[in-house]
Amino acid sequence: MSDTSNVSQKNAASQTQVVVLGAGVIGLTVAHVLSRDARYKIKIVARDMPEDLDSQAFASPWAGANWSPMGTYNERIYKWEKTTYDRFWDMIPTGLAIASPSRVFYEEGTNLDELWYKTLVRDFRILGSNELPPSMKAGVGFQTVSVCPDAYLPWLKAKLVARGVEFVRKRVVTLGEAAALAGPNGVLINATGLGARSLIGLEDKDVYPIRGQTIVIDNPKVHEFMC
Repeated sequence: MSDTSNVSQKNAASQTQVVVLGAGVIGLTVAHVLSRDARYKIKIVARDMPEDLDSQAFASPWAGANWSPMGTYNERIYKWEKTTYDRFWDMIPTGLAIASPSRVFYEEGTNLDELWYKTLVRDFRILGSNELPPSMKAGVGFQTVSVCPDAYLPWLKAKLVARGVEFVRKRVVTLGEAAALAGPNGVLINATGLGARSLIGLEDKDVYPIRGQTIVIDNPKVHEFMC
């Protein structure tokens, strides 16, 4: 056996097995970050794969793929939000993300000078009274970022395959079954989204859907996000 083969086997043996359960945006993004590190051998296990863009049980192709401000300030989450926003903003020249003008409206009782995301987004401004709907008392404008899932998901998968990440199509029913795939010394990353509610052994009832039916329309003249 050659020295090269010995080195390759030694490197493989020293890698930590990482199993990512779920092949949506979160699962693929986690794998994309970890795959930069040669210490990890990564396997993505999922019922639905990035090419299953018409699956009615797969959230990523249908969920809103734009950055939107939600909740109140949390230092830990703010770091995640800023990293995500800046990363997508930097991807705009590639065509995988686009800048999208946005307006967010508020009722009474909102201090616009203290909005937690005002220093995170680009081109933040307070809207004039002539820009507000009749029922709203205040509003802000800024640039957000949007991605197209049916382009972004296949792009992520192609990058991961090129880095040697393994994809396994499998319906996993229990948390124990998922842990077994990683092995006794491996790492399991749960990226199942709403699937965490029905994963036996986890059954996370704090995860719940926030949308009902989704209607997808083609309107190339719409370039602004409002809420």
